Amino acid sequence: MIKTKSSKIRENALRRPESEIVFLKRKDRLKPYLIDKMDDYIFRDLSDAFFKNTAVVELMHNVSVPFRREDLLEEATKGANESDEIPIQVLMENMTCVIGMDPHFRYSEVYVAFLLHTMGKNVGHTIAKSAKKYAQNGMYEDAVIRYRASLACDPFYLDAMYGYARVCRELYLVSSDPDKTGNLKAEALDYFELLTEIFPDYNSGYYYLGYMYLNMGLYVKAEIVWREYMRLSTSPKTPAKDKKEIRERLRQIQGPVEIEHGYNAILRGSYEEGIEMLEPFINSDFNDWWPLYYYLGIGYMETARAEEAIASFKKVLQRNASHLESMQELADIYQAQGDKVNAEKYTKKMEIVKNGL
Repeated sequence: MIKTKSSKIRENALRRPESEIVFLKRKDRLKPYLIDKMDDYIFRDLSDAFFKNTAVVELMHNVSVPFRREDLLEEATKGANESDEIPIQVLMENMTCVIGMDPHFRYSEVYVAFLLHTMGKNVGHTIAKSAKKYAQNGMYEDAVIRYRASLACDPFYLDAMYGYARVCRELYLVSSDPDKTGNLKAEALDYFELLTEIFPDYNSGYYYLGYMYLNMGLYVKAEIVWREYMRLSTSPKTPAKDKKEIRERLRQIQGPVEIEHGYNAILRGSYEEGIEMLEPFINSDFNDWWPLYYYLGIGYMETARAEEAIASFKKVLQRNASHLESMQELADIYQAQGDKVNAEKYTKKMEIVKNGL
């Protein structure tokens, strides 16, 4: 059962299944890039006397807890009795890090319950505040671990949702690993979208979500969320430079937005409408966009204008020489025309591209 701070947040949250919004149940895209840090910890049982509180003793019974090796070494040099003498604050920090590295760890739910019991209902705020400090110092991996732990404790804490999305964005901007970059982008996108769904009046979410869509070539979506950002940004607290920036971005994407509307018309089968919307851009600043010619080619083909379709698909290949879909369309058109030479030519080109030759 989802428990949230207000009925309105609950209503917004329930638009998605718990497997997408409850952090301990979400598919974890980032664990492979954080789990190595778990090697810094060893897990031991603590005596019941350590916890004192009866409810906590029952909660933590037979549950191993994380210790950093240097924590134990430091206590041992003081002559302390190792794990039973570790300060509770250190234990809570260690649990926080383990949850953040692997929310699906076997004891993560117990650790969350322990943190909630020990730190109170503001645990999400406390952990997110720590995460923000790491982020401000450019320590983004440490920040992302703590933001994840904050969300495990409070899935709908606005500052943690926003901070987590922002830090994922910062990490993918400096990543050189394609898989890691893709997973960080997906996580950032998901959380910016989730943020705007659950907190629809929070303008900063729309600011960054617009850039996510822009980088994906989703110009219509970028326009929609940026217009919402402008609608919500009437307060003097919103930096004037940010509003000026987004106004300029909206102006810059007007052409791409119209082109995307044309693509969508083609995709929904309104071929003549799509052609009419796209043809004016042939003689514009966007005439180097290969998707423009690809969708025009589809439109021409579906309206029995084979020669114009051929010319369009060839223009795609002039701009994107490895575009398999255009090669397939050309092969199909030539085959239908009985032109076996050209049909075979484009079939062979596809094989070359597929085989990386």
